[in-house]
Amino acid sequence: MKRRLRVVGAVAVVDGRVFLAQRPPGGRHGGLWEFPGGKVEPGESDAQALARELREELAVDATVGELVAVGRDDVIELWCYRVELHGTPRPQEAQATGWFTPRQLAGLPTPPADVPALSALGVLADAPEAG
Repeated sequence: MKRRLRVVGAVAVVDGRVFLAQRPPGGRHGGLWEFPGGKVEPGESDAQALARELREELAVDATVGELVAVGRDDVIELWCYRVELHGTPRPQEAQATGWFTPRQLAGLPTPPADVPALSALGVLADAPEAG
């Protein structure tokens, strides 16, 4: 069995809105909305990796808090942590970002590995069922 890549995601919630970033088109899960973050490098803790990724991707410092949920797909294992962002996120690549209400989030396409964290936040409770 192939080992999944460990990645971390930032769950930032301010005034009832959740911060998400849109994946670039054309790649894996292109165009889907996800918690920002990235790969954990050898020798890094999850908190160190998440803080580094947020600095690199969004030019913002963050305090990493408790684990929200762990999601998996066929390639990754996504560990999502609550974060407090210090400053305004400024995407360093041409990607869309935004703060979304639970109702808005329920209508956004997201990668499967992000679903457990959205569910833990209660975001998907009112979403229409797939099928």
